[in-house]
Amino acid sequence: MERKPTKIGAPAQRRAALGEFFRAEGLNWPLVDSPDGRINIVDAPPGSECDLTTLHPGGRIRCSVALSMAEAFDLPSKTVGRLMNLLEIRIHDCQLGCFK
Repeated sequence: MERKPTKIGAPAQRRAALGEFFRAEGLNWPLVDSPDGRINIVDAPPGSECDLTTLHPGGRIRCSVALSMAEAFDLPSKTVGRLMNLLEIRIHDCQLGCFK
């Protein structure tokens, strides 16, 4: 059974970079207005904590949440890591102790 593409909710000013990233990663994910996506990119104060469905550019995300996101959306963890880099989201509480 083929999975439906994951809709990403994003502000208009972030869509060009995200669209380019998705094409480079081979993801057929449509960009929609926030908060209509399964994952939503929402501007918030720097250092805001991200969760499984809401990403804050310049924010933080627990390693376990990023890995859960990879599993939930059937993505390689490296793709999720590159998305975090693109959005300048810092990974913390790394399960390998890499990020402190």
